[in-house]
Amino acid sequence: MKKPILIVLISVGIIIVLTIVLSFVFNYGQKLGEKTGRALILNLLESKVTRGLSVGVSGEITEISDRTLTLSAEEDTLTVLIRDDAPIHRLIRSEEYQPGQPVTREEIEFEAIKIGDWIGISCELKADGTLEGIGITIF
Repeated sequence: MKKPILIVLISVGIIIVLTIVLSFVFNYGQKLGEKTGRALILNLLESKVTRGLSVGVSGEITEISDRTLTLSAEEDTLTVLIRDDAPIHRLIRSEEYQPGQPVTREEIEFEAIKIGDWIGISCELKADGTLEGIGITIF
């Protein structure tokens, strides 16, 4: 076999092996990171020191059932149970609203929420992995 062909074959072989090794390392690292992140969250939720973890969610209301709201955003959905004592506010702009002007907030009842509203919910992540809504803002 000629020397140039042998060099090309060895080079291609090395590239294939490196691609396989790097792919394995990347995928393993990604899975390890996911497991580490999940373990951290579980440890925080189970800790006697942690009082709760908060997260904000937002989207368009697509379903209302009792005090449970289903939100949709960018082809993803999420269902959140809303706490009975959760404050609910609607943002109101004046007719002459200009960007940068303050917006007033009006407190409303849960029954005033309707399908199609775009909302933000302050949630508490519970130890069982569910979300509980602790405050709502309707935009």
